[in-house]
Formats: sequence, C-alpha cells, structure tokens
Amino acid sequence: MSHNNPLSHEEIQIRSLLDDWVKAIHVKDLERVLSRCSPGMVSFDVTPSYKHVGLDRAREFIHELFVSFDGDLAYEIRDLDVTAGSEVAFCHGLHRLEGKKRGGGQSEMWFRSTLCFRKVEGHWLITHEHVSIPGEIDVE
Repeated sequence: MSHNNPLSHEEIQIRSLLDDWVKAIHVKDLERVLSRCSPGMVSFDVTPSYKHVGLDRAREFIHELFVSFDGDLAYEIRDLDVTAGSEVAFCHGLHRLEGKKRGGGQSEMWFRSTLCFRKVEGHWLITHEHVSIPGEIDVE
C-alpha cells in the first residue's frame, strides 16, 4: 500500500502491532492475540450479545474459533488505513480468514473491522473493536 506522506512513528508502531497480531492468529496463539488487547476492551461483534466488554468473551470466542480449524490459519488485512496520534489511534480494513475446518472442508470468510487503540504505559493496546460482515439488506 503506497502512502503520499511518510508514516509517522505511531503509525509504524500500530502497523507492527497488527503484523504481529496477524502472525499470532496464523499460528492460533491465543495468549499472543489477547496480549495486544486492553483488559477493558469493548467489542461490537456479529455474535450475540453483539457487545462484549473485557477479555473473557474475547478469549472464549477466539478459542472456539481456533479449535474449529485444523492446522494453521491464513489471515490477512487488506486496505488498511491507520490514523494515529500520540495517545490514541484507529484503523479500518478488510480482513480475510481461511482454513481447513475440523471434520473436513475449507472455510473462507471476509469481514470489515475497525480497531481503536490507546497507548498505555508506552504500549499500544486495542481498546475497541467493531466487526461487521458484508451483506445486502432488502429495504423493500
């Protein structure tokens, strides 16, 4: 992805965090994934109850996701756009997850994600996540 302006130090840090997050998801390293998240993280997700606060539900959901696949996962973030200040940042992009389902068959899913970050004791943490799945709505 080309940029008209040089990346700020903060944007480089966010992109590095997300690169490591993608690698952790690829090898299904639950603790490494969660280490990038704030203990009070708020998540608006596509699963009931649609709003989750804290890491307990995130841990449960990610664990269930990981064990539903055999082997490593393919995971990528496309069209990533990062805006970062000195203490807060946000980004959005398209995410793709693919893998071999336990019991057979291949699964691929695309979703949109917006992530918000806060710098805590010098380290960026994900404090808010909003996930949506592309779909058409019949308004008639």
